[in-house]
Amino acid sequence: MKILKSYKLFFCFIILFINSCAYATSSPIEVEYRSKVVTYNLALAKQDYVSACSIAESLLSMDPSDTLSLLRLAYCSKMLNNQYKKSVNSHMHTVSRSTKQDLEIIDFIEAIKN
Repeated sequence: MKILKSYKLFFCFIILFINSCAYATSSPIEVEYRSKVVTYNLALAKQDYVSACSIAESLLSMDPSDTLSLLRLAYCSKMLNNQYKKSVNSHMHTVSRSTKQDLEIIDFIEAIKN
């Protein structure tokens, strides 16, 4: 249970980091993406993990290399007793591994999955 609390804290930190970024002129796709992230955050706040998983999958369909969206999906799946584990595993092969941050997030996803 202590580990799950650590996951929640880390996950909230990531959400706050993403939401605090300043946005310049945005393309329609970026606007749609950010809108889905806000909707995801609202679902998460309501503990509606099924909707949150669906939104995370939608984000991954927009950008299959998005490690943060895979983290979103893995977290919600964990909250639903790994109900979306197959989806998480299938997306593990498409996410970016180009930066140290990507690799750290992937390590964190692996910890959540197990």
